[in-house]
Amino acid sequence: MNLNTPTQQPDNLGRPVVRSQQEQSIYDLSRLLESTDEVLLFADYKQQKITRISASCYDVFGYKPEDFLVNYTLLNQIIYAEDKNVVEKNTDLLKQGIPVKYHCRIVHKNGSTRNMSVKMVPTLSSDGELDSLCGIIRDITTQKNTNRALLESEYLYRQFFENAYEAILVIDASTGLIQDYNKNALNLFKIDPSDILVVTPARFCPRYQPDGQKSTTKAANILKHLIHERALVCEWILCDTTGKEILCELNFVSVTNNNSTHIRISIVDVTEKKQAKAKLIQQENLYSKLLENITDGVSLINATGEITYQSPSAVKIMGLTLEDLHGVTIFDLVYPEDLSGLSAFFETAYNNPGIPYSSQFRFRHKEGHYLWVEGTVSNMLHDENIKAFIANYRNIEERKQAEAEISALNELLEKRVKERTAQLLEANRELETFNYTVSHDLQAPLRSTCGFAKILLEDYKDKLDEEGQRFLKIIADSSLRMSHLIHDLLDFSRLGKQELSKRMVSMDDIVKVVIDEVKFNTGNPHFKLQVSPLCEAECDASLLKQVWLNLIGNAVKYSGKNPDAVIEIGCKRVNGEVIYYVKDNGAGFDMKFANKLFTVFKRMHHTDEFEGTGVGLATVQRIISRHGGRVWAEAEVNKGATFYFVLGA
Repeated sequence: MNLNTPTQQPDNLGRPVVRSQQEQSIYDLSRLLESTDEVLLFADYKQQKITRISASCYDVFGYKPEDFLVNYTLLNQIIYAEDKNVVEKNTDLLKQGIPVKYHCRIVHKNGSTRNMSVKMVPTLSSDGELDSLCGIIRDITTQKNTNRALLESEYLYRQFFENAYEAILVIDASTGLIQDYNKNALNLFKIDPSDILVVTPARFCPRYQPDGQKSTTKAANILKHLIHERALVCEWILCDTTGKEILCELNFVSVTNNNSTHIRISIVDVTEKKQAKAKLIQQENLYSKLLENITDGVSLINATGEITYQSPSAVKIMGLTLEDLHGVTIFDLVYPEDLSGLSAFFETAYNNPGIPYSSQFRFRHKEGHYLWVEGTVSNMLHDENIKAFIANYRNIEERKQAEAEISALNELLEKRVKERTAQLLEANRELETFNYTVSHDLQAPLRSTCGFAKILLEDYKDKLDEEGQRFLKIIADSSLRMSHLIHDLLDFSRLGKQELSKRMVSMDDIVKVVIDEVKFNTGNPHFKLQVSPLCEAECDASLLKQVWLNLIGNAVKYSGKNPDAVIEIGCKRVNGEVIYYVKDNGAGFDMKFANKLFTVFKRMHHTDEFEGTGVGLATVQRIISRHGGRVWAEAEVNKGATFYFVLGA
């Protein structure tokens, strides 16, 4: 076709305009450059200038066409810095005559970054050098952002899908095949990913469900339901690949898109939940049985004092059921004199949540009489599961009656004790008077009798025959023995009145002093002594000296007829107790009379054999008893005796 052949086209006013074919092509190109959204450009590479560029460059780059026509480097300047190497690599390909297609970013005149899709076609000169370029640049920022959002949405969905708590299957309703799954489904059914997509959910169902229906029949009914309702939740027994049955809760949701229906099944293993629930019910039944069978009453009381629960035992105690208590508070039931105390008690419990408080009050029984109850109240108003005061209580009416009886008996006993104490005080006063009489009035004639008997023996000895002298000697000796007996008896009676003065003392020191006194007073100072170290003791030193004096003195006296007399003094520990002892190899005694040893005036031997008053061992027993201890003896006739004593704590 001859490019100069004229063509006829209407102008803007509809009038025909005659142009040559070449002029028409240029005209058409100009209109294309002005109307396209993409940036079309033509460049003379050798002369480094852009010869034509479409008007859309203003929207895409922010620069007008004339900006590029006068500044060839502007296009390179707006390339995003990190993408310049991409442009350079593709320019190298263009120099080889290879058309290129690539993506890069540009910096818009307003400072924003835009994504571009670039297509360039090169034209080489006869010598093989890059001569010119033509290309299309398209803004794909919106498309890029849309794709990115889509990818992010798909990723987020997948993350939710894969990391869901439950196992999930997606089923094609038309084929029944599994289309998608998450990892929890693989773990639940113990199946490999390569196997799960070639089976239907029937693979994981037993033949029958617990209600007796076939799994296939029940599944068909569920599908029918989903056509209309779109969602369903039910319990279902499933099996893993090993045949183990699993109690599950299934949540079905059907979704239809483009005439294709898919069913999403969310699966939760509720075996443990069911077991826990069954155990909870069992525990609740147990606690209910315990509550029903305990003897203590249990009540729940709200913040205003109304009783909202009564255990069976509470009904037995008060005779009042919940129906009887409707509109009644515990403050209406309490004994009038106890009302202020009950109010203060509940105020304390109210201000101290969770802390139990106990007390006793009188409440009105259904039959009208009042009875004592003892109980504990805890404020559990703060507990969402309770929201009440918990009161557990018991009937203590019998105990109160017993306490009243005991109180009356105590009053009677106290009265009798006072009377008895008065009698004892009077007896003590009489005993004091008697002791004074004995020590003064009785001792005086004894001394006179003894003195006159001695005078007769000394001054009238020549005038008396032997029989008369013997009688006078008997009178003198008897008077002296009677005086000693009175003296010992008075000392014994004073022991009960003397206050103890306890302190830690050295038994070794006491025994050493006692041995010196015994040697001085005895007529047989040649006995052999074996004294072991003695433990210290907390005691009254003067009284313990009397104990040692009596025991060691008796040992010396009753072994006096043995020419090889040996007396052992020592102590030993037995079961945490310190046992002191005095042992001799003297006359001993028959153990069948041992119960008389520590009785006043009871003697194992006649005064003709061994002198004494029979008060010494009774004194020992009283002193040891006042120290909270005990004393005992072991003996054998003519083989000696051992006396033991232990002091109390």
